Amino acid sequence: MSDDMYEHSTSGSAKDEDEECKISRGNLPEQKLKDHLFCDYSGYDLRPVKDIKTATNLTVKMVVKYFTYDELTATISVDTWLAVYWMDQHLKWEPKDFDGIKQIHLDDTDLWIPDLSLYNQ
Repeated sequence: MSDDMYEHSTSGSAKDEDEECKISRGNLPEQKLKDHLFCDYSGYDLRPVKDIKTATNLTVKMVVKYFTYDELTATISVDTWLAVYWMDQHLKWEPKDFDGIKQIHLDDTDLWIPDLSLYNQ
């Protein structure tokens, strides 16, 4: 085996490669959609409505996985899954404008999420 089989090209700098990456990602339909959705989106700190007078309706579903009851202490412990659904008016688009994309996956840190608490009374 010759040594030149393992040579690599150093013709471009890391900055050039980063710029090329941004350009190529920007041409992807999903990236164009994300850029469109998050252009003026401040997500996590503002409610997901365009009119401040509009209520944010939530659908909350709780599925009990299992529970235990301790008769001695009169204590019940419940293990559940909680699913919360709402409509974010800022994150709507026409699929025909973005190569037919109807759904995308987003990081939850970029989105508004309702502040929910459970308590006993």
